[in-house]
This record gives sequence, C-alpha cells and structure tokens, in this order.
Amino acid sequence: MKATGENQMICHKPYQKIEALEFGHNKKRIKRRKDKIGLQDAKEERMSALNVRLFLKEFCVEFLSGAYNPVMRFGRSCIINGIHGDVSETVSYLWALRFFMEFNRHYKFQVKYVSETISTGVFHLVQRQMDQYYEMILTDKKRIPAWSRRLHVALKAYQELLNTLMAMDKSADHSVRESSKIIKSNIFYVPEYRETMLCQFLYYDENKMSRRYLVDLVTTVHIFLKMLEYFCEKGQRHLIVQKVKPKRQKVKRRKKPSHKDITPTATLEERWDTVGPEISAVIQGGNIPEVMPFDATLETPIDDQKADAMKRIQKLMRQENLEQAVGLLRAAREIWPENDCFGRVNIPPEEEFLALREIFFADLGGE
Repeated sequence: MKATGENQMICHKPYQKIEALEFGHNKKRIKRRKDKIGLQDAKEERMSALNVRLFLKEFCVEFLSGAYNPVMRFGRSCIINGIHGDVSETVSYLWALRFFMEFNRHYKFQVKYVSETISTGVFHLVQRQMDQYYEMILTDKKRIPAWSRRLHVALKAYQELLNTLMAMDKSADHSVRESSKIIKSNIFYVPEYRETMLCQFLYYDENKMSRRYLVDLVTTVHIFLKMLEYFCEKGQRHLIVQKVKPKRQKVKRRKKPSHKDITPTATLEERWDTVGPEISAVIQGGNIPEVMPFDATLETPIDDQKADAMKRIQKLMRQENLEQAVGLLRAAREIWPENDCFGRVNIPPEEEFLALREIFFADLGGE
C-alpha cells in the first residue's frame, strides 16, 4: 500500500477496503463542555399506516370545518388574559395553529376555516411568544433545550402565517386578497413587525439553538423578503423606513405684535401740529440752556461740523427736547452767522419759528 509519497505505508493489520482505514482512531478526543455542545435535531417522524393517515385526514377536515375557529378563539383569549399560565398550553396553541393552517393550505384552501388565526393580532401574539422564549433562554439556563424547542415551534407558526398570506394573494376572491393586503401593510409598515426576523437572526446562537431551527429561520426570512418585494412591486413604492433624527430644542421666539396692536406712525405734519405750539411757547419765554454747537475734541474742523449741528437740532425737535433744540439753534447762529443758515442775527421770534419749522421738515438723512 502506497503512502502519499514514494514510500510504502506501514499498516498494523490488513484492510479489505480502503474506506476502513482511519488515521485518528488512536487520537484522544477533545472533550467539550456541556453548555458548548450544540442542540441535536429532533428525530424524523415516522410515517403512519395508510388507514391511520386516512382517519387523521378526515378528523382534520371535520375539525377545521366545525371546531377550529371557536377552539383557537378560546385558546387565544386564555393566553392573552393569562387565565391559564401553563407554558405547554401556549406551545400547543402555536403547534395547532401551524399544523391546521398548513393542512388547510394544502387541502382545498379556504380562508373561512382559519379566519380566527389570520389577523394582525395573531402576528403580534406569535411575535410576543418568540421574544418571551428567547428571554427565557437567557435567564433559565438549566432548561435551555426546552425553551429552544418552544422558540422553534413559535418560529414555524410565524412561517406558516406568512405562507397563508401568500396563498391568500393567489385567491380568486377579491375580498380575500384585500384582507391579505391590509395585514401585510401592517406587517411591513410597523417597525415592531418588520424587524422581527432581523432580531431572530441576531439572537441566533449555535450552542443554544439547533441547526434545524437555523434552516427554518432562513426559510422564513426568505419568504418574508419575497413578500416584501412583491408588495413593493404592486404600486406600493411609498414604503419608507424613517430615520430617527435628533430633536432640536425649539428656541422661543418673541411673538410679533399683530397689526391690530401696531399704532400707525404719525406723519411729520401731525407731529408738527403737536410740537409747533410748544416750540412757540419756548421761543417766547422758555428757559433756554446754553449748548455747545460743536465738539472741539474732534479732528474735524469747526466749519465742517455745521451739518452735524443742523441734524442735532432736527433730532432734538423730533424727540421733543425743545429747549435744547432752541438753545442749539441760537448757539449755532453765533458760531456760523454766514449765509443765515441758522437765521439772521437779531431774528424776530416769528422768523425763528419758521426757521425751526424748515429744519424740522428738512431731509437731512437723520431720523
């Protein structure tokens, strides 16, 4: 017997078949921890005799037509209301849901026989049980195999719900197709339902879940994605997964005063009607202060500050500082007597009043 090289292979005993040759029979096997040993798949169920299968078939047909909906309605109410807290009853409900819906789908599919378990509420119930079983796998570590098998039963029930929806889409009855469309719209739009399969993928642990569970999980995800693709191709292209954006703190803005609260600005004529009599009284007998018409600290020549003095007089009058305005006018007349810009020397009160009026209405680029 030749080895892999040119030398001959030494054997301690003769072999009739080359397949009987083993190189690792003397090697020590590495022991694995019990919690690291993956779950073994359940044994395949054997096929019953023909007469037994025919009897069970008739039983399933009679059960679907006469008792399935009432029994499943009562079982669901017990699970939701928590009347019976036994976990095995919930698992039996999920198993019956999967088995009889699959039987109905393969044998003369009629939605009316399984109408009690085709709704968004049933999807929510199955999803809730899947989440609960996974949480028990993490917490109840001594019974991981039992909780893993229950999770597998719930997954197969969810898979059968999706298969039934696909069968409803192919129905000739328009109302059945519309019912399927409504259920799918809820499943595909609500994030809680849409992300169920993704979460199950993330939760998968080869040490706690069987390989058969992984096969069924991949199959269920494939069915879900095919349904989503078909749903989007049928004109439902507005399916958008919204991104969560950080909320910005709203800055409180001051309310703008309404037009009713805003008083219309008085015109210059109206303002002069109010200011004019007061200016006349100040000119005739008011207490006129002494005001410096220019700023000696500025580098600007005094002659060039004449326009600034004119603007100051106008601003003081419009702000109703009338004594200051008259005093500034008389001081400016003494500094800049040329051209009678601020009135001529020894001007009478009437002409001084008219000079102030012209300055009040002049467009000097100020207020």
